[in-house]
Amino acid sequence: MSKLLVALVASAFAVVSVSALADDKTPAEPVDQEKPKAEKDPAKANAKAMTPEEKASARKAKRAAEREKALSPWTVEDAHRVDSELSTNRQPEKDAAKAAAAKMKAAAKRQAEIDAKKGSGQ
Repeated sequence: MSKLLVALVASAFAVVSVSALADDKTPAEPVDQEKPKAEKDPAKANAKAMTPEEKASARKAKRAAEREKALSPWTVEDAHRVDSELSTNRQPEKDAAKAAAAKMKAAAKRQAEIDAKKGSGQ
């Protein structure tokens, strides 16, 4: 009986939520399309004005810059920066681990005391 009641309530909820969503008649906000078009138009005009040789040389220069960026070796400063970022990001984890270890030591000490009392009392 309770399964039937749960199914009935769930189906009623689904029907009400679907009808509420279907009843929403608010208009969509207009999107300002002029700004993106204004940004793309000069780039398109420059691309159209370029000769095929200029386009090829621009692509080649862009690929070379990307390759140089990807293959550039790390410096010592980069390594120190990454190391410091990792160490500062892991400080809360280290603190939590220390706290957990302290709790475990305290619990072990209490258990040893209880065991010693039981052993001496018997």
